[in-house]
Amino acid sequence: MVRAIAGERSGRRVWGQRPGQPAEGPPEGRNDDEPMDLIFTGRGLPVTDEVRETAGHKLARLERMEPRTTRIDLEFIGEHYPAPDGVKRVRAALHIPRKTFRARAEADDVPTAIDRVAEKLERQLRDHHGKRRASMHKSALESPHLSEPAADADAGDSTEGDR
Repeated sequence: MVRAIAGERSGRRVWGQRPGQPAEGPPEGRNDDEPMDLIFTGRGLPVTDEVRETAGHKLARLERMEPRTTRIDLEFIGEHYPAPDGVKRVRAALHIPRKTFRARAEADDVPTAIDRVAEKLERQLRDHHGKRRASMHKSALESPHLSEPAADADAGDSTEGDR
């Protein structure tokens, strides 16, 4: 008698399970209880606790919009040309499974640039959700069993008029 040891896959396939996928449980990744990861990089600009707190507060709404968000990479760049104070540039990449959204913005101060980046990412997420909904509704409307009766009804009307 052969017994399967915990963690070892049996040869039996379960209904709805794809070949090559783990035998049980959801795919390993971020739990809903864990907060998303914010990764900060400063280039020519210090990343202070105030900037971290501001970014976390302003980007929290993106996590509410897309709960599958695993991490957001933020890069703060201080441009010193043409003025010594220069503009502040922020680049962001929001990662969800199978998709990455990117945005960049410039402003005279970092909080304003973070606001602009958050708005751009929010717009991209809204557009992405709209495309997903449209494709789901489109496939439901084009199902073959819904379109056949209409074709049969038209065919039946034309044969009655010919008699």
